[in-house]
Amino acid sequence: MNFLYLAEDYPYSKVHHQLCKHIVDLGKGINVIVYAVLRNNILSNDLRSTYTGINYQTLLYKLDESAQKYKYDFFFKIERKTSWLISHIDIQSVNMVYAATLFSEGAVAYRLYKNYSIPYVIAVRATDVNFYMKYMVHVWPLAWNVLRCAHKVTFITEAISRHFFQKKIMLPVKKNVQGKMEIIPNGIESYWIEHAKSKHVSSIPRSLLFIGVFNDNKNILATMKVVENLSSRYEGLHLTLVGGGGNQHERVLKYCKLHPELFTFKGKILDKKDLCKVFAESDIFVMVSHSETFGLVYIEALSQGLPILYTRGQGIDGTLKEKIGEAADSYDENSIKKAICRLIDEYEQYEPIGKSLYRFSWDNIARDVIRLIH
Repeated sequence: MNFLYLAEDYPYSKVHHQLCKHIVDLGKGINVIVYAVLRNNILSNDLRSTYTGINYQTLLYKLDESAQKYKYDFFFKIERKTSWLISHIDIQSVNMVYAATLFSEGAVAYRLYKNYSIPYVIAVRATDVNFYMKYMVHVWPLAWNVLRCAHKVTFITEAISRHFFQKKIMLPVKKNVQGKMEIIPNGIESYWIEHAKSKHVSSIPRSLLFIGVFNDNKNILATMKVVENLSSRYEGLHLTLVGGGGNQHERVLKYCKLHPELFTFKGKILDKKDLCKVFAESDIFVMVSHSETFGLVYIEALSQGLPILYTRGQGIDGTLKEKIGEAADSYDENSIKKAICRLIDEYEQYEPIGKSLYRFSWDNIARDVIRLIH
């Protein structure tokens, strides 16, 4: 089987590499071709140099001209992506297509289906629900067709599924989608499963940890303000920040310098052993993003026995039955404050993730996708 995997952000997210790698490892006779786009002006880091064990083909469309039009004209983008793909692959040899998003990739998959009768599977992500389904009115009718004709529709989390079906604009296709949908989450690298820790024990939980990019979406400045506000209530309260980059980077560093007793900036840590040490030195993981498809770092933190602060209605909210932490409204600093207080005051009540961690192994995720495409 020739399996075409459409993921524009493949160079900037390890998720797609891991899934494709494991599909090839576990799927007998499945040949995976990944199609992505390289844009010179993109702010994200190209992670391809860190991808190991590549056992699939890649097609990379290098967008050198009309970058602005590509970014802002949706139909121009779909036309460019589709025409370039068709001219660089024997499209008639493709047996199945996987679209990593409903809109940007789903529209390409739909065109291939209409022109070449190639079946496709759709994955609905946070960007689809929080951006396209909220603001891009002119592409909603296309999305209905994409969903109606899809072989299967998957959602990365329960939260995304709930938001999707709450949208009135999806009423025309609601029953159709409900009859062929599944929840298939992202996975985590085997290292975190192999090195999982039991529940973290702390008599005085005061050490908070954030790992991620310092941008508007990750909302780290709001969390820092709350920590400063709570420092008089909880003596020794401290937030360690790992990561960096993004449009709030300089403001975060300035905040750290102003309050070294409250904040420590460690920069980027890529080595997993070093990350494990940081987790071990922490009591609570905090990340209250405005929009989050999944948030692999939440699962990594849970694997190390930490309770977590996450965003209500986003990411992993509702994914796990265990009491893993507290949810907060990312736009309400008082909500974040109350959630952190609960995490500290009721620290012992939070449960370890336990056997649920294995649900997020890439082997299990890949088997679910293989089952869908056969």
